[in-house]
Parts: sequence; C-alpha cells; structure tokens
Amino acid sequence: MAIFEVLSVFGLFAFIPISAGLPARAEIDDLLVQTNLFTVKGVTWQNSTDVRFFGGIPYAESPIGTARFRPPIPKGPVKETIDASWFGPSCIQYNNGAKTVYTEHLKGFLLSPGQEQSEDCLTLNIWAPRVSKTYDPASDDLLPVMIWIHGGGFTSGGSASPYKYGDRLARDQNVIVVALNYRLNIFGYPNAAALNGKNLNPGLLDQRKAIEWVYQNIHSFGGNPDQMILFGQSAGGMAVDKYSYAYLDDPIVKGFIAQSGTAVGGGSTSDPKGTNFSYVASQVGCTSTNKDEEFSCMQHADAAVIIEVYNKYNASLNGGRSLSFPPRRMT
Repeated sequence: MAIFEVLSVFGLFAFIPISAGLPARAEIDDLLVQTNLFTVKGVTWQNSTDVRFFGGIPYAESPIGTARFRPPIPKGPVKETIDASWFGPSCIQYNNGAKTVYTEHLKGFLLSPGQEQSEDCLTLNIWAPRVSKTYDPASDDLLPVMIWIHGGGFTSGGSASPYKYGDRLARDQNVIVVALNYRLNIFGYPNAAALNGKNLNPGLLDQRKAIEWVYQNIHSFGGNPDQMILFGQSAGGMAVDKYSYAYLDDPIVKGFIAQSGTAVGGGSTSDPKGTNFSYVASQVGCTSTNKDEEFSCMQHADAAVIIEVYNKYNASLNGGRSLSFPPRRMT
C-alpha cells in the first residue's frame, strides 16, 4: 500500500506519495553497459527478445608486433563506446585444405560460416537475459556465470560458434554465458628457443586473462563474479582440466566441466629445442643462428605468411617429421 503525506495548498488538501521525494529506480538501457574500462553497446540476440548479446569485447591488447608469442597484455581503457553487436574476428586458424566432416557436413561447428580471422582476436562474447527497464542494481540478484572454452585441437575453432551454447543457456537456465577466443597453433604455442622454456603457452595464458576480465567486469552485465564455472568441449575440455591444475590456489571460478578431453591430452614435450618454430622461421626469411634475432624477426613477419607455411607443410616431403604446435607440458 502506498504511503502518502498531506500537503495544504491554498486551503485545499493534496495527497502526495512520500516516495516522490526519494531517488527513483534507475531507468536504464540494458543494451548499453559500462564496464570498469569502457562502455559497450550490445543488441538483442537474433530471433529473441529475451536475450542480450555483447560480442567482440576486448579483454587484452592486440597480440601483434613485440606482443606476438608473448603473454597477453591486459586491455586498457577505451574512450569510444565499443560496438558489440557481433562477434569479433576469430584467431588465425590452421587449415590444410583437406575436407572434413566439419567442412562438408557440420559447417559452423568450429566457426560460423564467413567468420573473419585476424591476429587481433583476443575478445569474448556475452549472452545475458534481458533485464527490466526499471532495474535496481543494488537490490536485483546477480546471476550465475558459465564461461565457455571452445574446441578445435588447439589449432582452429573459436567463440563464434553460437549454436552450441549462448542464447539458449542464457534464456532457458537464467545464467550469463561467456565465450572467449584464445590464440591457436604457432601463435598460441610457439615453443621458440628464445623463450628459454618460459611462458611457452600464451594461448592458455589468454584463457586466464579472459577469466580475470570476466571476474572484474561481469557484474555490469548482471553476473555474479563469485559464482562462475568454466566449461569446454574437446580441446576446450583439455584446457579446462589444465586450468584446474595450473591455478589450484587461485582458480577464480568455483567449478569445472570438462565435457571431453583431459589435461594429459593435447600437450607435448617433444621438439624441446624449438626446431618446429625455427623451421617456419626459415621459410619466411627469418633464418638466423641467433635465437633472439630469429624470434624478433618472426614477431614482425606477416601472420598470413607464417600460417601458410604451416598449412602447406607436407610431412612426407620432410622425412615424415611432424610440424605441430600443441600446448607444451611443462617438465
């Protein structure tokens, strides 16, 4: 029941709601979200009025130039509002041109058809239920958060594969869903001699950086940073399991779902001297007996040329020797 106070005006009585003098519940645009670093403008998800979508949100700086093959650099502030109406570019993919079940029958399983690829790919996507136009952040409950790591053998795939998760989870289970990109193949797991055995898996470090970003910012989208789980499929499942061991003392998330794949899969201790990296370097004009010069040259080589060497490699013409760049098992 509303509470009123009586106000006498020119001998007449008026009944004024006491609440009129109190701060009103905020009228908001739930598609315009202010994070700790910048503002993003999302959209309602396709064919849905119940789910908000925010795509291509940067969680790290572009890993190009001297940042290539290195751990991710946290994203700094951005003055302009970020257009988050669709996916950002996917990370550069390995593709030897061979026909597979994914290219012929399950198009969109690894990536949405026509999805752009770029080295500037360290972004994430968020699906969130719509909120009331009279939303009170101080009193409304925050929702659980599910963070997705995609599969693809650590060579391909990306977060732009929405039919496996995303809007349906957000709508049907009333949760916030986050999907992240991370560097793949030689860009994510270079194993270069110049790294001296340190930070050999920047692709896995990308995942940690994205989770840190989510923890710091997901409340702005209605998510509870203290109620997050990490889940993934295939290589994503391997990554989830690896993460649970790598950050045993500070996991940030409260649970793990490895839908397939375990920590013992998808890794290698072979090629201890970085000979695969040196082979690719030699093919792009970065031949040097000095490991640091070789590394610096590769950091500035054309990314399209680098991946093309990998794509076109023929083991039968090279003594049967494999050319691969999986995550490294640390020894």
